[in-house]
Amino acid sequence: QLREGLSYVRARPSLWMPMILIFFVATFGMNFQVTNALMSREVFHTGAGDFGIASAIFAVGALGGALLAARRGRPTMPLLLVTSLAFGVLEILTGLMPTFWSFLVLLAPTGLAVLTFTTAANSATQLRTNAEMRGRVMGIYMLVFLGGAPLGSPLAGWIAQTSGPRMSMIAGGLISAVATVIIAMMLVHSRGVRARSYLRPARLARMVT
Repeated sequence: QLREGLSYVRARPSLWMPMILIFFVATFGMNFQVTNALMSREVFHTGAGDFGIASAIFAVGALGGALLAARRGRPTMPLLLVTSLAFGVLEILTGLMPTFWSFLVLLAPTGLAVLTFTTAANSATQLRTNAEMRGRVMGIYMLVFLGGAPLGSPLAGWIAQTSGPRMSMIAGGLISAVATVIIAMMLVHSRGVRARSYLRPARLARMVT
């Protein structure tokens, strides 16, 4: 069943492209349980109370993202690309903030962007999958979404230890943004190949006749 699910996903770019994107964002970008704590304590020298405020502000933004995604219609690939790129850029900017208060200000839109992306990616995967394959495909999706945590969290901690908490957060955003750009280029290329196939003389002749 797993092999059949993998074959189904591999044959459909509308499924495997978002899954690759969600893997990089979830594994390397969504390590806020590590980065927020380290930024609060090591960079801004705040206590547990201020860390709680930071977590609450991020959660409020995430809630807004979930509501925004729920209000939209059928999620599209451009929406996934825009929100994942916005998340990557916002995470980089959050890691560069000079004061704790400016750090807090950017946490809300960062949470909004990442939850809009993850909610839209989940919905898109389900809507683009045939009913008889949905269980297997969503199992693969959850494996991709959660399976990178044993890699991402230790990596975020190691970067923070060797290069500082700021660099850990910036690296997560940078990886997410670069992955988004690569997927966007792959999407443009695949659509270009598909468009060129329709312009072949044999296909045009069949369309005319």
